[in-house]
Amino acid sequence: MYKKNIVIEPWMAEKTNLTGNKLILFALLWLESKQGKEEVAPDYNEVSSAMGTSVPTMYNCINDLVRAGLLHQTGKKTYRVCVEK
Repeated sequence: MYKKNIVIEPWMAEKTNLTGNKLILFALLWLESKQGKEEVAPDYNEVSSAMGTSVPTMYNCINDLVRAGLLHQTGKKTYRVCVEK
């Protein structure tokens, strides 16, 4: 599902002030949300593998993005990206 090459567009860092794993995660989820999905339901194992991190690290990043208002949790494991290009 997630490509090996993760595209991080300049606006993503500028508009969100994210860096590192949080920026990578945001880029993955934003791209998925632009595939015609209003809500994204990331597979935690796939996403953490694409990020090169552990599942707990990826989960902590998701929680940080929710607290920052960049993601809105819509279900137990579903989210809506709250930032537009």
